[in-house]
Amino acid sequence: MTAPYRRRNYFTNKGFQTRFILHFLTAAAVANVVTVAVFVIIARKKIDSLLFSMRLPQTSGGDILSSAAFFASIAAVAAVILLFLWAAREMHRKIANPLHHVRADLHKIETGDLHSRVTLRDEDEFKCFAEELNTMVDGLNRRFTGLRNKADELAKAAKTLGTSPTSEESRAVRLNMTQTIRALEEQIRSFKR
Repeated sequence: MTAPYRRRNYFTNKGFQTRFILHFLTAAAVANVVTVAVFVIIARKKIDSLLFSMRLPQTSGGDILSSAAFFASIAAVAAVILLFLWAAREMHRKIANPLHHVRADLHKIETGDLHSRVTLRDEDEFKCFAEELNTMVDGLNRRFTGLRNKADELAKAAKTLGTSPTSEESRAVRLNMTQTIRALEEQIRSFKR
């Protein structure tokens, strides 16, 4: 009895997710630090310029520092946009490129080249998926080779049947052909399971 099919989730490689989240959090923390640093620098310059001016304005501290907060926010938005562009590039490099290679290699296999392999680099995502596809293709190749061997054996037996001089030899060849046909039918049935 064959083992029950166990579903695997190839699209959630835990190592890749962890690395991606850590990189993303690090980049977000750096963007926040840059934003605060820009705000502090701009705010200090503005406060220093006010302290050394001849007269203090009659506005609140919030009004004085609002432009500094605005520029710091613009810096944060720019940092987050750069972060998302970096994340999109990394996702494309880690996911889309290996999927393109898998699709190209599967197209070769689809055309009947069962000696073709799905090849990915060691650091690519979907490496386990590619290995299982290769195992499946190897199994199909073995099955088709077995079918081809049985068909060749049957053709050879049919040719021998036409040239066998005695009925005893003919009966032995027919018995061999019957056994070969049964084995061939069993192999064909195994494809339906």
